[in-house]
Amino acid sequence: MLMEKAVAKSVAIAELLRPLDCVMAGFAAMLGYWLSAGAIAFVPQALLAAVATFLICGAGQAINDYYDLAADLKAKKHRPIPSGRLTAFEARSVAVSLFILGIVVAYYVNTGAFGVAIAFSALLFVYSSKLSGLKYFGNSVVALSTAFTFVMGASVTGNYSFVAILAAASFFSTWAREIAKDLEDFESDKGRKHTLPMLIGKKGAVNAAIISTAASSVVGMLPVLFGIATSVLFIALLTASIAVFLLAVMQLRRAFYKSSQKSYRYGMLVALAAFASLLF
Repeated sequence: MLMEKAVAKSVAIAELLRPLDCVMAGFAAMLGYWLSAGAIAFVPQALLAAVATFLICGAGQAINDYYDLAADLKAKKHRPIPSGRLTAFEARSVAVSLFILGIVVAYYVNTGAFGVAIAFSALLFVYSSKLSGLKYFGNSVVALSTAFTFVMGASVTGNYSFVAILAAASFFSTWAREIAKDLEDFESDKGRKHTLPMLIGKKGAVNAAIISTAASSVVGMLPVLFGIATSVLFIALLTASIAVFLLAVMQLRRAFYKSSQKSYRYGMLVALAAFASLLF
């Protein structure tokens, strides 16, 4: 019986952390390191940076669920806390423990990683605890969190010049995708959150997403425009990602919000593949 309860609790904690998202965050940190180093290598400091990123990502997921309990009791009763599989105290304890552990691990990378970890953790905690209802602000927090993963990896070498391009491009594309998600959830968010579509209207939000998408595409092309990256494969994949982003914009304009946010995700994956191709 005790073993069954322990297993059930472990499964609930794993679900709370959304491990797949955190694995992707850890991989993004490794990619940031590889791009900053100019080669694929598995040095201890880079692996520690990836672990720190994974832990802080999990902490961010947990603390967000802790502060979203009231909303989840209405809309997401299957989640670990509202379903009763984890208590709010347990979820908060997991979050705080992972934040601290992630920062400690980053400390053993170097000063740069330590600073990024503290900033990353503070941003996630403050947003969830104080500003979670301001979803239009949350969009930028999510986008910054995505950018932080690459910066964390680059902190191992201290070479941020090229990775900054990827981080900035990912910030703008993630922000556009978050707006698409807000448009999709417009009705369900009423009375619970203040989103950008509610603030400036659906048309204004669509235009904001289009501008952010354009910014992402332009920034992503900077390595080509400045002759930093001339690989045919890189250019082909980057062009393909921009084409997918264009599809996402067209879907937004036609109010196909669910399809649009999925297209943004695919476009981001293709763009990541483009930058990863530079390592081969």
